[in-house]
Amino acid sequence: GSLPARVAGGPKPLARGVARELLDRIWLQCSAAEFRRAISEVKRSSSSAVFRGKRAALFVKGISEITTEFGFSVDHAGFMQMWAEIALHIDDPHVSLRISQVEDALAFARGELLFGASKGGRDQGRAGRGDQVQLDGHARPAKPAGVRAR
Repeated sequence: GSLPARVAGGPKPLARGVARELLDRIWLQCSAAEFRRAISEVKRSSSSAVFRGKRAALFVKGISEITTEFGFSVDHAGFMQMWAEIALHIDDPHVSLRISQVEDALAFARGELLFGASKGGRDQGRAGRGDQVQLDGHARPAKPAGVRAR
């Protein structure tokens, strides 16, 4: 069945197993040959600023169905909430590995995916995987805010 919509003050944060499942689904999408080709093409043919915008758009488009299945809205607030809830499980080796794999597939700096979520006050730098998941102070969060609600 489908999970309930997640709203502020609503359901409890993602359970560890659900966070793992969500990241597995996101990783499958990001590791698909078609998605990887699209990211490579955009990277090859764009300036870094243009690449970041196009990469964010490809990522949001690629995972929006997954995020809605897990009860998150496909807008800036929904993505920030999703990453913040995933970040609660950063000490889990499976979660940490999947985040690193997704960052690699998207050509993100290490820690960039959760950088925006960590701005909510949680210290994600002490994850227990050393610099694999330590936040880079120069990283910029993905910009799903440019995505318009339909």
